[in-house]
Amino acid sequence: MSVTVTKTSPCEESPVSAPYLQKLLEDYISNGDYDNKEIIKYILENIQKKSSKHKFMVQVTRIDSKGDLNATTSFGAIWENSRDGYVSLEVQGKENSCVSMVTVYWIYI
Repeated sequence: MSVTVTKTSPCEESPVSAPYLQKLLEDYISNGDYDNKEIIKYILENIQKKSSKHKFMVQVTRIDSKGDLNATTSFGAIWENSRDGYVSLEVQGKENSCVSMVTVYWIYI
Protein backbone atom coordinates (compact mmCIF):
# COMPACT_ATOMS: atom_id res chain seq x y z
CA MET A 1 0.00 0.00 0.00
CA SER A 2 1.20 3.50 -0.75
CA VAL A 3 0.21 7.12 -0.15
CA THR A 4 0.76 9.92 -2.67
CA VAL A 5 -0.02 13.62 -2.32
CA THR A 6 -2.09 14.55 -5.37
CA LYS A 7 -2.96 18.22 -4.76
CA THR A 8 -2.50 20.98 -2.21
CA SER A 9 -3.92 24.46 -1.96
CA PRO A 10 -1.59 27.48 -1.88
CA CYS A 11 -2.19 28.20 1.81
CA GLU A 12 0.43 30.41 3.47
CA GLU A 13 -0.63 29.60 7.05
CA SER A 14 -1.40 25.90 6.82
CA PRO A 15 -1.85 24.19 10.21
CA VAL A 16 -0.77 20.84 8.68
CA SER A 17 1.66 20.10 5.89
CA ALA A 18 1.22 17.65 3.03
CA PRO A 19 4.27 15.59 4.17
CA TYR A 20 2.81 15.38 7.70
CA LEU A 21 -0.52 14.09 6.39
CA GLN A 22 1.22 11.67 4.04
CA LYS A 23 3.27 10.22 6.92
CA LEU A 24 0.17 10.05 9.12
CA LEU A 25 -1.67 7.99 6.49
CA GLU A 26 1.36 5.79 5.80
CA ASP A 27 1.64 4.98 9.51
CA TYR A 28 -2.07 4.15 9.71
CA ILE A 29 -2.29 1.90 6.66
CA SER A 30 0.91 0.03 7.55
CA ASN A 31 -1.25 -1.99 9.96
CA GLY A 32 -3.22 -3.51 7.07
CA ASP A 33 -6.69 -2.93 5.68
CA TYR A 34 -8.64 0.11 6.79
CA ASP A 35 -12.18 1.40 7.08
CA ASN A 36 -13.22 4.88 5.86
CA LYS A 37 -14.75 5.89 9.19
CA GLU A 38 -11.73 4.69 11.13
CA ILE A 39 -9.27 6.52 8.90
CA ILE A 40 -11.30 9.74 9.27
CA LYS A 41 -11.34 9.33 13.05
CA TYR A 42 -7.58 8.67 13.14
CA ILE A 43 -6.74 11.72 11.02
CA LEU A 44 -9.03 14.05 12.99
CA GLU A 45 -7.68 12.84 16.34
CA ASN A 46 -4.15 13.64 15.22
CA ILE A 47 -4.66 16.96 13.42
CA GLN A 48 -6.93 18.59 16.00
CA LYS A 49 -3.80 18.97 18.15
CA LYS A 50 -2.16 21.07 15.42
CA SER A 51 -4.39 24.13 15.73
CA SER A 52 -7.17 25.39 17.95
CA LYS A 53 -7.81 28.18 15.44
CA HIS A 54 -8.98 25.93 12.60
CA LYS A 55 -11.96 23.70 11.89
CA PHE A 56 -10.98 20.48 10.12
CA MET A 57 -12.95 18.25 7.77
CA VAL A 58 -11.85 14.92 6.28
CA GLN A 59 -13.43 13.26 3.28
CA VAL A 60 -12.57 9.71 2.17
CA THR A 61 -13.82 8.13 -1.05
CA ARG A 62 -12.90 4.48 -1.52
CA ILE A 63 -13.13 2.87 -4.94
CA ASP A 64 -12.86 -0.90 -5.13
CA SER A 65 -11.15 -2.00 -8.32
CA LYS A 66 -13.41 -4.13 -10.46
CA GLY A 67 -12.46 -3.39 -14.02
CA ASP A 68 -11.92 0.03 -15.55
CA LEU A 69 -13.43 2.84 -13.54
CA ASN A 70 -12.95 6.56 -13.99
CA ALA A 71 -13.96 8.92 -11.23
CA THR A 72 -13.95 12.70 -11.10
CA THR A 73 -14.64 14.81 -8.07
CA SER A 74 -14.70 18.59 -7.75
CA PHE A 75 -14.79 20.99 -4.85
CA GLY A 76 -15.48 24.70 -4.66
CA ALA A 77 -15.17 27.11 -1.77
CA ILE A 78 -15.12 30.78 -0.97
CA TRP A 79 -12.45 31.21 1.63
CA GLU A 80 -9.33 33.09 2.57
CA ASN A 81 -6.50 31.49 0.59
CA SER A 82 -3.82 32.54 3.07
CA ARG A 83 -5.46 30.71 6.02
CA ASP A 84 -7.87 28.12 4.61
CA GLY A 85 -6.94 25.19 2.44
CA TYR A 86 -6.74 21.49 1.74
CA VAL A 87 -4.49 18.57 0.94
CA SER A 88 -5.63 15.66 -1.25
CA LEU A 89 -3.93 12.28 -1.05
CA GLU A 90 -4.33 8.97 -2.84
CA VAL A 91 -4.05 5.71 -0.92
CA GLN A 92 -3.34 2.71 -3.12
CA GLY A 93 -4.64 -0.52 -1.58
CA LYS A 94 -2.92 -3.89 -1.40
CA GLU A 95 -2.20 -5.32 -4.83
CA ASN A 96 -4.17 -2.42 -6.39
CA SER A 97 -7.39 -3.88 -4.95
CA CYS A 98 -8.75 -0.41 -4.15
CA VAL A 99 -7.94 3.28 -4.21
CA SER A 100 -8.99 5.79 -1.59
CA MET A 101 -8.99 9.51 -2.17
CA VAL A 102 -8.47 11.35 1.13
CA THR A 103 -8.93 15.10 1.38
CA VAL A 104 -8.28 17.14 4.51
CA TYR A 105 -9.79 20.65 4.59
CA TRP A 106 -9.19 23.39 7.15
CA ILE A 107 -10.91 26.71 7.73
CA TYR A 108 -9.51 29.42 10.00
CA ILE A 109 -11.99 30.57 12.65
